Amino acid sequence: MMRNIRSKFKILPFFTAIGLIFFGFFLFYICLVSPVATIVLPVLFLLFVAYFWLTEFRTRAHKISVNTDFISVCKLFGLGRSEVYDFKKLDGFEISIQSGKSGSFEFLFVLKNGKRVACISNFYHSNYGELKKILLENLSYFGVKKYSFKEEYSQMFK
Repeated sequence: MMRNIRSKFKILPFFTAIGLIFFGFFLFYICLVSPVATIVLPVLFLLFVAYFWLTEFRTRAHKISVNTDFISVCKLFGLGRSEVYDFKKLDGFEISIQSGKSGSFEFLFVLKNGKRVACISNFYHSNYGELKKILLENLSYFGVKKYSFKEEYSQMFK
């Protein structure tokens, strides 16, 4: 019998996102009080950062709960609507390795009817290994999918 396991978020991505959004508001404020600065650039920066992070959180930063027969997914760091998926109705999962300035990170995408319904990663989740182990026991593993920026970019808008 499997116990109920919930994902645990790493704190750095969350505070980075919040910090960037507050930085946008700070730029906005500086432009309001400065006689020489224009407001256009800070507004564009704030809109870009807010849209990017909200899109990233919608597609990647999921709060996950795994039980014996199902996986529960809550998007936007757990602030979004929760959806429950029965393991028997899921296709399986694939893994993508994505590199950045701070290193390489593994992203595990749970698939249903060929579409991504959940993302678990060692970038966002501190108990990634434990969650991955449970999914290996309950779902089909489709292997490592080669990272494609174009495909990832298109996933952000789905």
